[in-house]
Amino acid sequence: MSSHAFCEALSRAPRAASFPPPFVDTQVFVRCDYNCPLNKDGSVADDFRVRASLPTLTHILKEGPKRLVVATHFGRPKGPEEPGGKNSTLRFVAILSDLLGLPVTFLPKGLETPAEEVGEGAAAGGGGGGGPMVYLMENTRFHPFEEKPAKLPDFKLAFPVDVFVNEAFSASHRDHMSVTHIKAKDMCNGFQLLREVLCLDRILGRAGETVVAVVGGSKMEDKIPMLQTLRDRVDLIAIGGNNVNAITKNPSLLDPVRGSRAQILLLDDGFGNATPDMEPLYAADAATASHPLMDAGPKGLNKLAAWVNKADIVFWNGALGITEHPFYKQGSEALVHLLKQAPGNVVIGGGDTAGFVNDYPVDFFHVSTGGGASIDYLTKESLVGICYYDEQESRRLRSGSVDLKGAPAAVP
Repeated sequence: MSSHAFCEALSRAPRAASFPPPFVDTQVFVRCDYNCPLNKDGSVADDFRVRASLPTLTHILKEGPKRLVVATHFGRPKGPEEPGGKNSTLRFVAILSDLLGLPVTFLPKGLETPAEEVGEGAAAGGGGGGGPMVYLMENTRFHPFEEKPAKLPDFKLAFPVDVFVNEAFSASHRDHMSVTHIKAKDMCNGFQLLREVLCLDRILGRAGETVVAVVGGSKMEDKIPMLQTLRDRVDLIAIGGNNVNAITKNPSLLDPVRGSRAQILLLDDGFGNATPDMEPLYAADAATASHPLMDAGPKGLNKLAAWVNKADIVFWNGALGITEHPFYKQGSEALVHLLKQAPGNVVIGGGDTAGFVNDYPVDFFHVSTGGGASIDYLTKESLVGICYYDEQESRRLRSGSVDLKGAPAAVP
């Protein structure tokens, strides 16, 4: 099923409540996540996360709000910086303006912007030649209370907000001020966040489908809780990347996952050496190799291919090798090409995996904007930012009782 067909199917689902709320003549605050990778000169290397917010932002603007304020974090700043600094969100003003086709005004004081610095445009879609005012805030993490909202429990924005929209799935596993503490009369989730949840719920829900999960990257210990959730929900868990080296050293890491419904496929043949700059050596079995594996090999990939070719859904999170290395990225490249030909729907788990996949001309069913958030959702089956509103909203999300009709079905 294409992403467009999936969106159409969702639009025909029964609705528990109106979604989204009307935005005409309102003052809207949208929390996005524009934490994009940069080039060496500080310019944005991949604006995927900005483009992912466009369906929601354009929908809001078409309805004609008085004002639209967009907020995002960027990087890991240690405190406030000047506009245009290393972690400033000023770099996204021109990008957002070009994508929306509208002027965007920068708010250098971020979450502490005074009311007089935020004006209103003409209501109802810009009658009289005006139009809504569009703003982009400075980095939310320049404020110490953003990551520790308990330190400022009575915080509120200086300007009124009628509707709060969470379009930051990749930040929704964090209890941050701008994600879980913005007060408004109406609150809802954005189209991209809804697709994230609905796609991940297809993995958790199964519905008789054959599901394959490919888990790469490193930090195997951190992935065990997710695998414990998936072990009875999927048919195959294929493990690659540096996780293979960790399991080779400590096989008991997989004990919590063994004996479950899912079969375990360890991609334990591959290439490597003592260091990445040494000549790559092939090892047929990581257990007997004299060096760590730095990329997956043909034996494991062929076994994985047999499963991919009969799967209804394939979920991939984490590279199979060192993707920054021209040789050790070949296993991940091979998987991209394999998934391109897959008959089922492919869901990319975000983070570095999404960044890697976006370098290739492949139109997968869904590419997530959140790496850590995807893992957290598959582990806990919810996120603090999604359940911020109330239990009814959480149940409505999980039942798929939302209306995406009229929204673009994919990132433009």
